[in-house]
Amino acid sequence: MPSHGGFKPVTLASYERVDQALNVEGAAELEWLYGLPLTELLSDD
Repeated sequence: MPSHGGFKPVTLASYERVDQALNVEGAAELEWLYGLPLTELLSDD
C-alpha cells in the first residue's frame, strides 16, 4: 500500500501544522509507516 518513496518531511510537517488535509490514502500510509492505528495517530495524548 505505501508508496516506495514514502512521505517527504515537508509533507509530514504540513499534516502536523494542519496546512494540508489528510486524505484516506495518506492516512493509510501513515498507519503503515508508524505501525499505529489511525485513532492513536490522531489522538491528542
